[in-house]
Amino acid sequence: MRVPHTLLCAAVRDAEVRRAFDVLCWVVVGQAPQLALLGRAIEAQLGAPPSLGADADAAEVADGVRRAAAGRACLLVLDDVW
Repeated sequence: MRVPHTLLCAAVRDAEVRRAFDVLCWVVVGQAPQLALLGRAIEAQLGAPPSLGADADAAEVADGVRRAAAGRACLLVLDDVW
């Protein structure tokens, strides 16, 4: 189900939602997502140094993001997913 962008923005800005998470990450996926770039963007928003090469596969991206988010409650918003 596609959630209208304004509704999503309102939910993310809600004080109660923000209190429930240690960190919020927001990435735009687009029609032709590049997983390594998405993973690096998420790592950066989590305050972690980039650990992924340009040719990282899905498993490597997932591991990198998992390491960067370890021990924190993270809300990951995927925008413009096709």
